[in-house]
Amino acid sequence: MWIPSENIIAVLNTAAKLSLVVFTLAIFHQVAIALIGIFPSRSFQRISNNRSLPAKTRFAVIIPARNEEAVLAGLMESLNRQTYPRELFDVFVIADNCTDQTAAIARRHEASVFERFNRNKCSKGYALEWFFAHYFKESSFSHDAAVIFDADNIADPDFLAVMDRHYQTGTRMAAGYRDSKNPQDSTIAAANSIFGLFQGRFIHQGRTNLGLPLSSVSGTGFMFALDIIREEGWHTRTITEDNEFTMQAILKGETPVFIREARFYDEQTTTWSEMLRQRWRWSVGTAQTMRLMVPKLLKQITRGETKLLDSLWFLLQIPVFALISIISVLRNLVLLPLFKADALTILRNTAPLLGSYLLIVASVLLLLRLEGKKLKKYCKAALFYPLFLSLWILMQFLALFKKDTEWKPISHSAAWETKQ
Repeated sequence: MWIPSENIIAVLNTAAKLSLVVFTLAIFHQVAIALIGIFPSRSFQRISNNRSLPAKTRFAVIIPARNEEAVLAGLMESLNRQTYPRELFDVFVIADNCTDQTAAIARRHEASVFERFNRNKCSKGYALEWFFAHYFKESSFSHDAAVIFDADNIADPDFLAVMDRHYQTGTRMAAGYRDSKNPQDSTIAAANSIFGLFQGRFIHQGRTNLGLPLSSVSGTGFMFALDIIREEGWHTRTITEDNEFTMQAILKGETPVFIREARFYDEQTTTWSEMLRQRWRWSVGTAQTMRLMVPKLLKQITRGETKLLDSLWFLLQIPVFALISIISVLRNLVLLPLFKADALTILRNTAPLLGSYLLIVASVLLLLRLEGKKLKKYCKAALFYPLFLSLWILMQFLALFKKDTEWKPISHSAAWETKQ
């Protein structure tokens, strides 16, 4: 049996110690942001609730949709129920490669419909690029800001009114509060719902409280000032156009924020196959964005833009954690001949894993309590959430070795609830 030399053991132990330091700092960074995110911004709450501020912002509400006849009417009706003055917003539906009644439903609800047919470029990013190329050529459009929704969303009646108040007080880019339409449908749906809540409270809110830019506007339910893209239009190439667009805006000096009073409801995938397909697409897109944006972020950081270090870490955390994991596995394999399987050693090695599992479950239970959710709908998903999280992290690691993947639509249904 081969026994590792003292030099090999020393190198591996040193690498493991350095990895532990990096891991500890990374966890401290995330825990600190999460703790700060427990407390909503009072200044933002005052702006959101300032009903004395007259409505002023002209919004272009844009809905990219591909064969969404089952759910589009629900979103259109929620927009027609907005408390915001109807003359101050226009709804545009991008019927992208549709073969169903999506365009007809949009027209029945008085939306302006832009029909697009291009089988070679089928992603949401290409649809938005095509739309804005036409939009900025039309001199009759005079909107101040755009709001992007997915067709399966439902907008809270005050969504646009809240976004208007923040836009008037200087906010140029903001993500709304993503809630779930269907956490009761399956454990998968509940786990996805928890992820959205976790992102809002423990990731977005903390960064907003600290004055750091959001690392992603999360794809839907977000607003941005149109002059951010008025000159060059919308140009994204990755399969997660939201991550890429957010980083583009940050590099221009924008600070995307989180507005929890601007609520909307999003439909979650309910089956393993759809969840894995969606997560794989997000994972590959995040890796694409990392390869594209890390050099640009580093360039500005070296010029003194230290605030961008947080955005840089957002993109680098998966490869860094992957490297730490590889070092840990390699060390354990090399030292395997020296391993003595006594009870104390086994306990010492498994205790951190068990502790992490319990900590994640506890944080989910705290999250559900903070958000006022009924535990009954989320209980099973909360217990298994660390496993879902581990699977998603594994997919993000594997996506580092994949340059591209085919975009495929996720099917949606019309049934939904908002009382949770």
